[in-house]
Amino acid sequence: MKNIILFLYLVSTAVLAIEPSQMIVVVNDEQAGQLLGLKAVKSYFNRTNSTFAMYSLDGVNNFEGKLSEGLSSDMEEAKQQARDKYEAMGKKKMTRLILKAYKAKMLTLQYKLEKYPAIIFDDKYVVYGEFNLNTALNEYLAHKEER
Repeated sequence: MKNIILFLYLVSTAVLAIEPSQMIVVVNDEQAGQLLGLKAVKSYFNRTNSTFAMYSLDGVNNFEGKLSEGLSSDMEEAKQQARDKYEAMGKKKMTRLILKAYKAKMLTLQYKLEKYPAIIFDDKYVVYGEFNLNTALNEYLAHKEER
């Protein structure tokens, strides 16, 4: 009985060793709409208590567009309106929105990403150009099994 328990423990540990603890997807807004398997992959990462995140390269433009929406054409009046928006939103919320907007750009620099979509696993492995997230996950798992 002890041998069976030890074997099951070793097998479960080996399986957990190949499962990714993190998956980050970097795309633009158009590519985000073309991704396949998003629900299934999110569900998988929720079940394994791992991290899944998706960031858009268009985040900066979207953020700036929303921030400048409705501003006056008069420069001084627009500055005051922007200050008012900032104050109404609060420093914490604004900081969160700025970080989220620029996250894809930061990831591009951090990982030296060359092509999109870019799917990053465990801060080490990148799958480029794959629109099916299930396929990208399976490629990662196959790579880890080989090692």
